[in-house]
Amino acid sequence: MEHTMKGLVAIVALGAVALSATAARAAGDTCFQGFVWREASSVDRVCVTPQTRTEARADNAAALSRVNPNGGAFGRFTCLQGFVWREAFNGDTVCVTPETRAEAAADNAQAARRVHHPRRRLGTGAQACSEPGDLISANPEGIEDLLKKGKVTAGTAVPFQVAGLGLSVRAGVPKPDISTIEASEATLLNARSIGYSHGCSGTNAAKGIDELGLTERLKAKTVFADNGPVVEYLARGDFELGIQQTNIMVGAPGTEYVGQLPGFLNKPCVSTVALLPSSKGPEAARELIKFIGSPRAAPLLRKTLVEPANP
Repeated sequence: MEHTMKGLVAIVALGAVALSATAARAAGDTCFQGFVWREASSVDRVCVTPQTRTEARADNAAALSRVNPNGGAFGRFTCLQGFVWREAFNGDTVCVTPETRAEAAADNAQAARRVHHPRRRLGTGAQACSEPGDLISANPEGIEDLLKKGKVTAGTAVPFQVAGLGLSVRAGVPKPDISTIEASEATLLNARSIGYSHGCSGTNAAKGIDELGLTERLKAKTVFADNGPVVEYLARGDFELGIQQTNIMVGAPGTEYVGQLPGFLNKPCVSTVALLPSSKGPEAARELIKFIGSPRAAPLLRKTLVEPANP
């Protein structure tokens, strides 16, 4: 149960959307340049390096040779000594080295940053709740709105993570100075274009810009990114500077993370998780909510570059 929870926490904390192989193809999703689908199974749509996909196929081919023929604590799924379950996706019991399992977890954590969704708008509010699932993660205001509409189960909402705001540029471009409020102000004024969303991170970025007194001066060169992560637009060259939550920006292909915004410009976003009324496993889902909202989840959340809401 502990291992299962850890895997689910990583998914919820990053706000990743798990798609089946058929759904991913139907949506037209593709990996960013340099990455390919891992395809550790027919339902595995995580973007990894070509080498990692080759290794996943090799591990699948060697799977039977790594299972303990005498059984054990997990019956016919018990691995030989020195091997552990890969857990690249739910139900993945292929036996691999601990290092390979750690790599799979790291790739899963980066999944949302490596895939391009050309025809799929990110679900929010009631739209997101139309998808089957057990839990939904959104900012507190979004969850409250869903609660009023009966789209989430009353009494289950728990804040679990706090993500600061960061700034990125395209890969290969010199990194600007944002070490101080004054330096950040100069960087914003000197930029040809700036991009952020209408979501929490963009709203908070706009508040900081307004406190600088730069709203009108930057208005003409501000671009809104609302059909996907800001870093996707940034990687394509749609604007020069991108502002978003740090946990979404770090490591995004085609971009370079500069750092967190300083002082009052760094207005963090809180994420809340709640139970969906359509959940097929409400008891387990409630236990997961309890776990990720507790101090026990803090080390796992920090690995995803966020701070726990309840340290």
